Amino acid sequence: MDGLTASAQIVQRWKPNERPKIVAMTANAMAGDREKCLESGMDDYISKPIRLEEVQEVIQRWGLSVQRYRKKSYTGSSEGLIDTEKIESLIRVGRGDDAFVQELIRLYTEQAPYFIEQMKAMAHNNELKRVEEFAHTLKGTSANIGARKMHMVCEHAEKYANRGDKVKLVQCLSDLDQIYPKTIDEMIHFVQGELKK
Repeated sequence: MDGLTASAQIVQRWKPNERPKIVAMTANAMAGDREKCLESGMDDYISKPIRLEEVQEVIQRWGLSVQRYRKKSYTGSSEGLIDTEKIESLIRVGRGDDAFVQELIRLYTEQAPYFIEQMKAMAHNNELKRVEEFAHTLKGTSANIGARKMHMVCEHAEKYANRGDKVKLVQCLSDLDQIYPKTIDEMIHFVQGELKK
């Protein structure tokens, strides 16, 4: 059964306000592909190569419309590092392509350390407005991929940068250094477990 047929059956069997949102992901953006996907009942469409910004936009768009995923920490973590329901929703979006979530994590592992190092350098140079902007971006990316505690600390960093509270800002950036590798380990462990189901 291909994705178009599966989508059509989901639409037939589920009530509109209860069925999961369906986002197509295809390797080739051929003319008419988007129309075929939408006609089958899919809600949206993403083409490869995967762009993290595009995935974020889709999740935000449909997440806001559904309003049904509550934040919940992985019970295996005493630190509340990740939002398992957010990660589960990403796995559902990429169902049929296990590499989807793994690619999102890879993109995050490229972005987050760079942003953290840049914010530390900016804070050292008293470029607090730029720190605020970087913290805001990383906050959104972290929330969308399910890096719960990273999101929270970035939110604080953004606030302290805006207030000009450099002491608390530097502490937040130090916390990000500590939290980031633990978050990635926890996320990979959880995703691997989910993909084996």
